[in-house]
Amino acid sequence: MLSISNKNITETLDVFKRYDKQVTFLVPTETAISKSIIDATHSVRDFLKENKIHDYHSQKQGEEHKKISETFLFSKNEIIKTKTSFYRPHTKNGDPRIWIYNLSKYSKPTDLLALMASDKKLIVINCSSSSLENLFNSTDKRVNELIKKNVIYSQFSNELLDKCKEISKLGFVKTIKAGDTGIGLTFENLCGIKPNSSGKPDYKGIEIKTSRNDFKTRDTLFSKVPNWNISNLKSSEDIVEKRGKPSDKYHFKVIFNTISAIKKNSHDLRLDIKDDKVLQVYQPNNIIEEDVAWLKSELIQKLEEKHKETFWIKAITSGQKRSENESFHYKTLTHTGSIDSTNFFTLLETGDITLDYLLWVKIDGWQNFIKKKGYDFLWKIKPKHKKLLFKFHRVIELND
Repeated sequence: MLSISNKNITETLDVFKRYDKQVTFLVPTETAISKSIIDATHSVRDFLKENKIHDYHSQKQGEEHKKISETFLFSKNEIIKTKTSFYRPHTKNGDPRIWIYNLSKYSKPTDLLALMASDKKLIVINCSSSSLENLFNSTDKRVNELIKKNVIYSQFSNELLDKCKEISKLGFVKTIKAGDTGIGLTFENLCGIKPNSSGKPDYKGIEIKTSRNDFKTRDTLFSKVPNWNISNLKSSEDIVEKRGKPSDKYHFKVIFNTISAIKKNSHDLRLDIKDDKVLQVYQPNNIIEEDVAWLKSELIQKLEEKHKETFWIKAITSGQKRSENESFHYKTLTHTGSIDSTNFFTLLETGDITLDYLLWVKIDGWQNFIKKKGYDFLWKIKPKHKKLLFKFHRVIELND
C-alpha cells in the first residue's frame, strides 16, 4: 500500500523522471518484512509483464510453479546481487506475491522501494535509504551498465519544433477566436492545421496542447466513457439519475465533480483500482456500490493513442483574456513521449490523476436550455506531475 510510504512518492518519481527512468513502487508493511512476503500490486504486475520479467497471468498456483529472477538491490549506497521470487499461493485465490531475497537486511517497514528493469533483470532501489542523485550520477561502471538511458524522439518532432520556434519569433499574435479555445485554434492555424473534431494527435502523430502561462488548473489527458458492458449503471443518464443532484443555478440535474482515489467527493463518489479495472464507486457510509468501470488496458490504450508524443506549449498573453482582442506569444515547450503506463495507476492511486464528471440532464419543465442532456468523462492530471507519465521529457524555451 503506497499510502504508508515514509518517503514522498511523487517527489521521488520526479527524480526518476528527470533521468528518464521507468519505475514502479512497492512499500513493504511490517508483516511483509517479518513474513518475507509482499503482495504484488497491479502496477507491479503490469511493470513486470511489460518489461518481460514475469507474467503472473500465465503462472499457475503453488510453490512448485514459483519463478526466480536475478536481481540487483541498491540500498545505503551498496549494490547487492540477489534474487526475487514470484509466485501465486493455493490460498487467497492465488493472489500474486513477490519477495526480494535478503530484503529484511536492507529495508525496514514503510520504506519506499523502486522497481526498475535492465535487460530483463530486476533492479530494486531502496529510495528511503539511498541518494538517487548520487546513484544516477555515479561514475561506477557497474552502476552505469545496470541503469541505462534510452531516449528516442520521433522523426517529425524536430520538424514541428522548427515550426514552433518560427511561430514564437512572431511575438504576440492576435487570437482568431474569442474564448478558451482561441489559444489552441490560433496556434494550429499558424501551423497550417485545419480544425477538426478527431481524437487523433494533431500533427503527424504528435499531440499539441496549448495553454496560457497563468493556467493553474489540471491538464486534460483524454476523455473516456465507462465500459458499459462491465458496469452496473448502463449509461450517463443512469449515473445522473442515481447520483446527480438538482441544481437551482443551472435548472437541471447535474454531476459537475472531480472524482479521486484518495477520498470521496460531495456526491460520495470515489475511484478504486481493482484487478484489471478502475471503478467509480458510491460510498455514502460503509456500504460500497460499484457504479461504472473502465478496463485498465482501455485507459492505457487511450493514453497511448492521444499522447504517444506530445508538445505542451505555454503562451503569455496580452489584452483582455478570452476576448476577441487577446493576443498570444508562444514561449515555452515541454516535449514528452513514450508512455510509462505503470505510472498512470500510481498517480491515480496518489490522487494526482483524477476524473471529472460533466454530466447533466434537463429538469422537466425548464424550456430555455438548448440540449436536454450532455456528458463528458475527463481524465486529468496536475500540470507539475504530467511529465511523470512519460519515459522522456524535455523543456525548451522557444525564443532562445
